[in-house]
Formats: sequence, C-alpha cells, structure tokens
Amino acid sequence: MAKKNKSFEEALNDLKACAETIKKKDLTLDESIACYEEGVKHYELCKEILENTKHKIKVFGEEDYDEGEL
Repeated sequence: MAKKNKSFEEALNDLKACAETIKKKDLTLDESIACYEEGVKHYELCKEILENTKHKIKVFGEEDYDEGEL
C-alpha cells in the first residue's frame, strides 16, 4: 500500500514492481485489477511528491530574487 512517508524513490520502485507483476505474471483479472489499483496509488504519491518539490523550488527561488530580477 502506498504510504505518505515513503520517499519518491521507494514509491517509484513500488510502481515499477506493480507494472512488472502485471506484465510478467499469470494473474486473475481480480489480481490484475488489485495490482493496477496499487500502482495508481504509488503513481499518485510520486506525482504529489514531485508537485510539492516543484513548489518548494519555486518558493526558494523567489526568496533569492527581487521581483524585478525574475
């Protein structure tokens, strides 16, 4: 399960593992759907981490410059 305290790298590795499982294993439809749903959770966590990091970079960048310099 995707947990909020995972690092980006951990979430990305879990997402990759879900994708590999779906591609390589003989899963039932229900198992495939469950793995897909788990992968979506990891994807959403990765996306959230990246968006938060982008926001932090933007804020830090704005602190370093006056508005006339941007």
